[in-house]
Amino acid sequence: MANETLRLELQPREITGKKVQSLRDQGILPIGICGRGIEPYSAQVDEREFNKVINKAGYSGLIELSIPGQKRQSAFLLEVQRNSVSNRIIHADLRVVDVNQPVDLDIHVALQGENDLVSRGNAVLNLVQSVVRVRALPGDVPHQIDIDVSSLTEVGQQILVKDLNLPANVEILDDVESLILALGYPQAEEAPAEEPATEE
Repeated sequence: MANETLRLELQPREITGKKVQSLRDQGILPIGICGRGIEPYSAQVDEREFNKVINKAGYSGLIELSIPGQKRQSAFLLEVQRNSVSNRIIHADLRVVDVNQPVDLDIHVALQGENDLVSRGNAVLNLVQSVVRVRALPGDVPHQIDIDVSSLTEVGQQILVKDLNLPANVEILDDVESLILALGYPQAEEAPAEEPATEE
């Protein structure tokens, strides 16, 4: 299923540099807007509203931007910067896209369901690749790629990129033979190493 379109109300931003801290103190987040064919510009948004939208959108959810005096634009989250102590987002960049042109994005793999062998301690799930590169129109980009791990019934079974269930309008760019995950045997506990004998 493609992402729902989320919306952000932005305001133009003239404050730059170290002075943007005064915005953060007021609960306003500085934003950078870029994209092919547009001149990069600065904006700002209510921090709580931004966090609410980004928690739903992540890096693959299409966001509709509304700025006074400008036509609406569609964008994806490009990057966030966080405070190293509080982990609070202190700046974000959004990438404006043409909704009629395909985009390339990394989509996260999400494991769904419960595996009976793993639950009984008879196997372990080894996730080898957690993101898959895809190409699709912005409105068709999936939020995540679900894998039902309950479908794995024997140790040694694997799921490759070519086994993923994606809509026909989403093109996979990764090697289709790449391993996503495998059901393996639990690692045996290592016996404690023997201490070398000491000469009397």
